[in-house]
Amino acid sequence: MNSQVLQQREIFKLLEPIVEEEGFELVAVELTQVGTRLTLRISADRVGGIMIEHLGQLTRALGPMLDVEEPISGSYQLEVSSPGIDRPLQRKSDFLRFLGYRASIRLEEGPVRRRFKGVMRAMEEGTLKIEVDGELHEIDFDLIEKANLVLDPDEYQLLGTDPPPRIRPDEEIDNDQ
Repeated sequence: MNSQVLQQREIFKLLEPIVEEEGFELVAVELTQVGTRLTLRISADRVGGIMIEHLGQLTRALGPMLDVEEPISGSYQLEVSSPGIDRPLQRKSDFLRFLGYRASIRLEEGPVRRRFKGVMRAMEEGTLKIEVDGELHEIDFDLIEKANLVLDPDEYQLLGTDPPPRIRPDEEIDNDQ
């Protein structure tokens, strides 16, 4: 697992209790760098949706803790946003929650095939099973660099329900872990 993914996971663990205390779900933590500019992007959600005032509330709650804990060396910009239609998937529980949904997955450098876009079928013992063009592929969770749901607008609206319904209820989904 590359160091950036590890750092993102550590920051996730650090921020999750504060985000939950504020009444939200921490969806994703992403570190990006364009040139010399480093950005820490925090994505959060809540049942019923998230509004601009909620993003401000979270920014005010997270900023001081990040200043004290300093999980990132040097300067960076903090962005707090909603997950949007291309909702990121970062935890094993995210993959389990959205079994039956389509996802786009990029693996770390190394494997011959690094990109997959298909329906997530199962998450078992740290292995994600994804169906791409009728073929089932097994992916080691620790090799996933980035993953996002692939939704159309109607499917995106369904995410406002808790728990979200399966997109393909007629097809068998393996929820065993």
